[in-house]
Amino acid sequence: MNIFSKFAIGAMAAALSLGGCGGGADEAKGADEAKAPSDALVIQLGNNAWDALIKVEYSPASAETYQDVSLPDGRLEAGAFYEWTIEGGAEQCRYDLRFTLETSAVTDRKGVDLCAETFYHFEPDPS
Repeated sequence: MNIFSKFAIGAMAAALSLGGCGGGADEAKGADEAKAPSDALVIQLGNNAWDALIKVEYSPASAETYQDVSLPDGRLEAGAFYEWTIEGGAEQCRYDLRFTLETSAVTDRKGVDLCAETFYHFEPDPS
């Protein structure tokens, strides 16, 4: 082995012991942060009723602290979908949902696990 080979091996060993080339620990940290899951819960909300939904509310399960879902144009037409985001929602998962149709009929769904799927389709109770 010549002097150049010994130098190259030594340089590679030093680079590896310092965390590799091109950023070391900071680069690895950035990669981990980029892969970290968001705590936002994104749901494709669908209306499977014959009538438009004029109000959708949600609350952490059993908390009875309902908040409005901001529907486009204040309503969700029959057969339409809306992408609904709950910031920090993935920490909770179970929600009570309240739906109001344009006929004024109100339907509650208790303890819905919104983390189980990426969508929720509202269907009114059978008459």
